[in-house]
Amino acid sequence: MAWGESKPIYRLSNNDKRMIIAGLDGFCVQDDWDSIYSSLPPGGRAEFGIVLLETMMNKFIYDKFAASTFWFMDAKMDAADQEGDDNFCKRLDYVYERFKEKWVSNPPPTPLLHATLERRKPLLKTYGDELLASQPFQLLFRGSLSEEDQAIREERTREVLEEAAHQFTSLQGDMFGNLVVELLPDLPTFDRHAKNMDHHILHVGFMPHHGARVLIVTRPHYSYHDIVATNGWQSRPPLQIVTARVLTAPKGPKARTRWAAAGDKPIYVAQGHTNTAEKEGVNQEEAVDEGSDGEYKPRKLRRTYLRGAEDE
Repeated sequence: MAWGESKPIYRLSNNDKRMIIAGLDGFCVQDDWDSIYSSLPPGGRAEFGIVLLETMMNKFIYDKFAASTFWFMDAKMDAADQEGDDNFCKRLDYVYERFKEKWVSNPPPTPLLHATLERRKPLLKTYGDELLASQPFQLLFRGSLSEEDQAIREERTREVLEEAAHQFTSLQGDMFGNLVVELLPDLPTFDRHAKNMDHHILHVGFMPHHGARVLIVTRPHYSYHDIVATNGWQSRPPLQIVTARVLTAPKGPKARTRWAAAGDKPIYVAQGHTNTAEKEGVNQEEAVDEGSDGEYKPRKLRRTYLRGAEDE
């Protein structure tokens, strides 16, 4: 998301801000923009636009591929039917949900005899056009890119959607189970012992405290349940696909004071390092543990990264 605007606040109207937050319902708390911004860890404030853009992309992927199991089917009645039925996927999803509720036995899988690749190509192009043309998405773009960089941005956005579509259809075809997605309503507070969530990398230096309020789920938790084993049709335990990635508010007066004192400077500045923004690595940062009121305690050092990378 390096082509996003880190701090788009200066050029966004109040209506723009409300539209962006409202469009992230289910992934972001529906508080006002300033309240959310001021409650984030310093790294989250420094990269607020990037956080929102990342969340918006993951919400779009969820809406298109996870929320509609049969998104890729054309719904044609016969070879002469050229248009199909746009509501077919929704109707089939409803049938699937009712069937899932009454699932007692596990019938063997039926192979898909007809390829859907030709159907997927124009559909993915349409989805890419829709995302790139959406006003909230464009508001978070960095506006000073060259034509070449804009073309790269568009190409990479489409590549992300294509890869997401491939992963969802592959998993749905291989797992023989039911996809379960956990969004913000399912993850209201941070649980440091849970295996279904991780803190966002922008919490570096200001770790979330157990029980802290989750403000933004930049990526939901995906898992498969009721999986049928292909060697005998016995049930298998749930399989976690990817953990949720979250940003939280501080917990306790000491944590609130410490987070607020750091302002909205990038973490390498807030911690007194001399690294420049162009450097990928950040020097050793202190991870923190929480006391009963959210007071931080130094813990072991580890190397972390800011832009688009994972914890080591």
